[in-house]
Amino acid sequence: MDRREFIKKIYSKNYINRIVSKVKLLGSMSNIDPYDLLICRVITSIMLFCLCLYFFDYGYLIAPIGVVIYYNVFNQIFLYSKIDKRNKELEKSAMHFFEVLTLSLETGRNLVEAIDVTVSNVDGILSDEFRESIREVSFGKSLTEALYDMHLKGQ
Repeated sequence: MDRREFIKKIYSKNYINRIVSKVKLLGSMSNIDPYDLLICRVITSIMLFCLCLYFFDYGYLIAPIGVVIYYNVFNQIFLYSKIDKRNKELEKSAMHFFEVLTLSLETGRNLVEAIDVTVSNVDGILSDEFRESIREVSFGKSLTEALYDMHLKGQ
């Protein structure tokens, strides 16, 4: 059985879509697959349940409570903390990035050239996102479409 089919049997489509949208908030450079994240959540919950049953005298009471708490806190630990960290990094790098972009535009470059110059001179998460958009433009997508797609990834 395919892992996607397995996950679709366990979770609702609405919940899977919510997790997919949260993983997209990690940006284009994220290597996290939402289906692997959900499988990891199920497997570690089962392992925690078995370990509680085996090691504790009252494991039959502790295991269900521990697994429910872990299952509900899992996304906070592994997903939301990374999203918050990324948002803070974006906020820190945004001011410098857009100052350089403004200076590039003031020198008479068009927007695509100005973004290209800015991403080559400024390092950071925001530069990586704009670099991905410029790469899409070089493959034939319009700048408007590429920036709109970047906007959709951030929602």
